[in-house]
Amino acid sequence: MNSGIDKLKEIGAQKIHEQTHVPKGHIQAILHNSFEDLNKVQIIGFISILEREYKVDLSDIRDSANNYFDQFSGSDNDNKEIFIAVREKKNSNNTIIYIIIFLVLAIALYFSLKDSSVENENVDNALIEDIKEKVVQEENITKKIIKTDDLNVTKNIDEPKEEKKVAEAKEIQQVKEKKEPKKIVKSLKILPKSKVWVGYIEIDNNKHHQLVVKNSLELNSTKDWLILFGHNQIEFEIDGKKKDFGDKIRFSYIDAELKPISLKEFKKLNKGSKW
Repeated sequence: MNSGIDKLKEIGAQKIHEQTHVPKGHIQAILHNSFEDLNKVQIIGFISILEREYKVDLSDIRDSANNYFDQFSGSDNDNKEIFIAVREKKNSNNTIIYIIIFLVLAIALYFSLKDSSVENENVDNALIEDIKEKVVQEENITKKIIKTDDLNVTKNIDEPKEEKKVAEAKEIQQVKEKKEPKKIVKSLKILPKSKVWVGYIEIDNNKHHQLVVKNSLELNSTKDWLILFGHNQIEFEIDGKKKDFGDKIRFSYIDAELKPISLKEFKKLNKGSKW
């Protein structure tokens, strides 16, 4: 047994869990060389965290873990990185086709929005000019005839200019408010309440990423994701609004909609794998 493991055992699994937020069961597995309920990427990642946090050498435990998982998965795990695992697609022709389709859709969307913007601007300008013309017509009425019992007196009565300006500004503002409502800017942020391990997978290309987050983590809201956490002390900020899902640790983010999912649904979307 190396001095690194001795030091960690003296500290104890509970205290290490409180200080690093690595799940207690996973810490105990590392301290006792018991890897049955973990996968290789998780155990290697947690070993790296413990080495960094406590300045210890756990190379013997890492070797034991590698040997254990190599018995079941052969050399496939050797090609996975600890913190970012990338699986490349074999067919590059499909990627080129996807890029071409994306560019065509983007160009069509741009011209559609541009034409809509020009049309709205023309309508707004016409309404504003019509309001200005009405105000000018009203200002031309500057005289009223006042009759009394003994004498007809004609007075020049100027319309209250200040009230006209206020009315004009109000009508113009109402026209502007008829424009299309502002589009909601899509966003997806992870806000951990304490340090947490986060694994996130790009559904379209099955790229795997993982890291330990202390503050916030923002994901690309234009992509579809699978998200897995080491514990449930987290909340999300979705399109600028915070939301807490309680004790859930597995989520899908598809078509800009975030929802908690079961392990069965997670494996189904992740090609049968729980990570």
